[in-house]
Amino acid sequence: MEQTAPENQNVRPSMSETAVLLIKQLRPKQWVKNAIVYMPLLFVGKFDDPNLFISATGATIAFCLVSSSIYVLNDIVDMKADRIHPTKCKRR
Repeated sequence: MEQTAPENQNVRPSMSETAVLLIKQLRPKQWVKNAIVYMPLLFVGKFDDPNLFISATGATIAFCLVSSSIYVLNDIVDMKADRIHPTKCKRR
């Protein structure tokens, strides 16, 4: 008797599913914490200065990119251990 692999084993996610998974991987919920970069502008009353606002926005974007890359790197490093973890192995 010939055994066949389950049908969904080799199914690749669609482009939209891949995009959603990638965005989840980057953890945008954590980006809110990076808004702390704007606090000095509020404290010194310079929130309405366009040059400072643009600089703070650039710094916030940089922090988001760095933090997301660290999350992804950590997920890659922990991948093997997460596969055998009782609850982490069920995450997608």
